[in-house]
Amino acid sequence: MEDVIGGHVPRDRFDRFLADWERILDRRVEQAARVIGGIDGVRGLILAGSIGRGRHWPLSDIDMIPILDFDRVDAAHAEIERNRLALVEQWLTEGWWTSVDIGRLYFTREELVAVLPVPADAVPSLLDDDRWYHSFDKGYGGRPVLDPDGHVAELVRTFNTYRFEHQIAELRQRRAAQAATSARRELSQAITRGDAPGAAVAVGEAVKWFRTWQLEAWLESDASLGRVGTRFERLARARGRHDLVDELRTMSDLDDGSVRTRMDQAPEWVHERHDRSWSARQAVGEELTELDDARDVLRVCTQYQLRNPGDPPYPAWLAVPGDADSLRDRASMLDGVMSFS
Repeated sequence: MEDVIGGHVPRDRFDRFLADWERILDRRVEQAARVIGGIDGVRGLILAGSIGRGRHWPLSDIDMIPILDFDRVDAAHAEIERNRLALVEQWLTEGWWTSVDIGRLYFTREELVAVLPVPADAVPSLLDDDRWYHSFDKGYGGRPVLDPDGHVAELVRTFNTYRFEHQIAELRQRRAAQAATSARRELSQAITRGDAPGAAVAVGEAVKWFRTWQLEAWLESDASLGRVGTRFERLARARGRHDLVDELRTMSDLDDGSVRTRMDQAPEWVHERHDRSWSARQAVGEELTELDDARDVLRVCTQYQLRNPGDPPYPAWLAVPGDADSLRDRASMLDGVMSFS
């Protein structure tokens, strides 16, 4: 639950947050940049993700990519985590928690001095490093919020210049196809060993990576985790791929009837996320139905809950397949959809 809603906050307190969400998020970004930027060893900060790109919504996370001194990496990470948790705890009492996503992706000042500016022919080799691979996506369209040496601005220019360059998009497609294929193999193995939750996770992973592959083919990115399903479906329909939308929904138990049934069975924290998400999306004028938002919420909540599903019988709202035949049907549906060409 904490990964999705942070903790329970009364609806009236959330309403006050929602009424002034843009100003509150601006203040939180400024506070996070000031606090984290003041840590010894932090030499730069990129405001990344949807807020950095100016495409945020009330429930957006604050995504940051730090630049650290080489000899202070471990100590800086520890201080960043301590301060990150303190900020989130403080903000939760204000109506919504606003997660701060920082730490996994980082660069050292020394390595940036060595590689910047990056020539085009050097970019593919950089993407062998997961930090660069994921930062090209998360940092695209971002902006410096701490940049005393000018390296942050140069790094953002690198992301913006190359993120959707044809060669890079093809490389990212290949990697997404490999991940989807690996998840499909894991599905077969889970079926063989009778691991129903593992099979459900594998289906979700295969669908996620196939969706990523398709978005890269369209020169799009997966953007907000909480809204990517609806956004993907909108893009697919605009390209006449109504069949693809229906097939992915069916194999994920996210067709309209399944969404209604699963939400009827879902715990209170899932309904709380749906209530806050639906209200937030209405507040920014997003065109979708309440059922669409419930579908997105189930995608996210199921992903987190299946990390620790517990012992059988599994909660009905998770839609864990109950028999091998059902799992084999999903495998067949995946095989019909996953064509990487």
